[in-house]
Amino acid sequence: MTTLIGHTGWVNSVSYSADGRLLASGSSDGTVRIWDMWTGEESMSALHSSTGAVYSVAFAPNGGSIASGTDSGFVSVWGIRANPATEQRLSGHTSTVWSVAISPDGTTLASGSKDQLVCLWNSATSQQIATLRGHTDEVKAITFSSNGNLLASGSNDETILIWNVTEGKAASEPLRGHSGWIATVAFSSDGATLASGSSDYSIILWDLATNKSKETLRGHGNNIRSVQFSPDRQSLASAGDDLTVRLWSVQQQTEAPSIVLGRHSGNVQSVTFSPDGLWVASSSTDHTIRVWDVGGDQLVVQPVSDIGGLCSLAVSPDGAFIVSGSFDYSIRVWNAETGELRLPPLLAHTGPVRSVAISPNGRRIASASDDKTIRLWDLYTGDSVGESWQGHGDGVLNIAFSPDERWLASGSFDKTVRIWDTQTGQPSALGPFICNSHPWSVVFSHDSRLLVVGDDDGLVRFWHAETGHPALEPFQANKAGRLLVDISPTGTHVVTGGIDKAAHVWDLGTRQQVFILEGHTAGILSVAYSCDGQFIGTGSWDGTVCLWEAAKGTLISTLPGHGDWVGSVVFTPDSQTVVSASGNGTIRIWDVDAARLLSSDNQNTSTAALASTNLDNGWRKGRSGELLLWIPPDYQDWLHSPPCKTYISQCYVKIAAVEGELHVGEDWIACWRHDASP
Repeated sequence: MTTLIGHTGWVNSVSYSADGRLLASGSSDGTVRIWDMWTGEESMSALHSSTGAVYSVAFAPNGGSIASGTDSGFVSVWGIRANPATEQRLSGHTSTVWSVAISPDGTTLASGSKDQLVCLWNSATSQQIATLRGHTDEVKAITFSSNGNLLASGSNDETILIWNVTEGKAASEPLRGHSGWIATVAFSSDGATLASGSSDYSIILWDLATNKSKETLRGHGNNIRSVQFSPDRQSLASAGDDLTVRLWSVQQQTEAPSIVLGRHSGNVQSVTFSPDGLWVASSSTDHTIRVWDVGGDQLVVQPVSDIGGLCSLAVSPDGAFIVSGSFDYSIRVWNAETGELRLPPLLAHTGPVRSVAISPNGRRIASASDDKTIRLWDLYTGDSVGESWQGHGDGVLNIAFSPDERWLASGSFDKTVRIWDTQTGQPSALGPFICNSHPWSVVFSHDSRLLVVGDDDGLVRFWHAETGHPALEPFQANKAGRLLVDISPTGTHVVTGGIDKAAHVWDLGTRQQVFILEGHTAGILSVAYSCDGQFIGTGSWDGTVCLWEAAKGTLISTLPGHGDWVGSVVFTPDSQTVVSASGNGTIRIWDVDAARLLSSDNQNTSTAALASTNLDNGWRKGRSGELLLWIPPDYQDWLHSPPCKTYISQCYVKIAAVEGELHVGEDWIACWRHDASP
């Protein structure tokens, strides 16, 4: 894998030249850049658009020009053989041009826009030759068939239109099948199949002989932004907002139809195959372009090997296992000591797994999903236990076992909280409890008598678990919404967090605020008390975990390193370890004692400095801002440094400093010594 760096904004589109030697990229920084694929360097100066962000680029078949679509509604045609490059602007749209495409013979240029129109242009004269009307919302994607006779367009109106280019009119009825906006369309090289990707997280393969859907591919955990067939039609590349680049075998049926080539640290906006089919280039909101090797044996379909953005974590009562729920629809069981996957992924849900919980006896996993169901699994065998629990009218956001194991509580997007009998899998006679907004958090008190709920109005609500009656008057914890809540082991306090950046500790007796926990720089996504009540852990959109002293409300340590939002934080039963999960699909296991040392006098040591700082343009910096270590971009997401004692992902780089061996200062020659060990 190679990473190309140069853009200073989102990289929205990539396109190969016909000979595969050059790659063009368009970015929100207002530039088109052209890369030499033999050297990985830019082949010429960046092409600066004066008409706003560049959302789409397309190479002409002769390699002499590049078309780009911009925020201002212009289509630019760049002549790149001239020195300096020339720009010709085509005016015809009244709003953002999301997509451009050039016919295989180079004679026709097409553009799709926010103004709901598809425009066709004569490439030789730059004159507009047709305006295609039919969509009722933004046109996000267009593509030519291999013979140039057909053009497909995908829209926010959830339809795909197939156009006869010569006649300038629709060639068939709209293709309907997606339940979300359509961001990408691609023809196979033989013109028999069309692929489309949508915000409904699915890819549909359409048989163009019948204009019917012939297969739906699921595996992405978020909006799909780009799809493209390989030149030999055997594979399909896809990418989207779950940060992954995936490869699908579309010529064989298999239980695991995709492999994950890799991931970016931001949403993946575009993918494209090289003309020889050996490489896939992807572009991302992380400002990078990555080129993946898909040649040889890697085209053989394998089980999905990565983990998607993680929604939830649970730790077994003996501390031996960690269970994660993911946007990729899977539940996974990990060895907490080694970080190794203990079982194959547990697959039965048909939507992102929002929440997981482990029964107090340590034998069952419960999982809740956007597919509106709750499922039980055997922790040791991975077998599904019984049928799915159904009753909610929308996706299930959160679940929690009562400590006596009699009940399971669930909160849903349908604005209800339900209590289920764990022996029968049926809803109890209590409830459902009605909320005025989404219940983002449900938790039982440690005596199983009180059910505490945090909702989207920022309210903390209380019900008696045995009677179903309100236990306390709700109180307003914040006004920002999306309230997360946990109750202390003593049942005397609750901690809350939301999108207002601070967590709050409340006395349940007085319902008065006791502490404000300020330390995060963005909204909070998870709050948790340690099992002994000494600590509070919080996870945030800012990519950090904060560890707090519960009795005083003081910040013990800020734990950086995930590189993406931290959606779940839990403590192990002995309260000596914090486990956190992130949107980039990683799990980190933190040693509490080591984290506490970071707040002591040991902060002045090089090891502490290396462990406790975030990256600044790839640099680890010391306490005074001195440069310690530069990490190449390809490795920045995989750092593993104290107090993180175990790191769960596809790979990691372990960073450590040996006291006395780390040079800090202005004499950088001293960083290298002839007698240093290799």
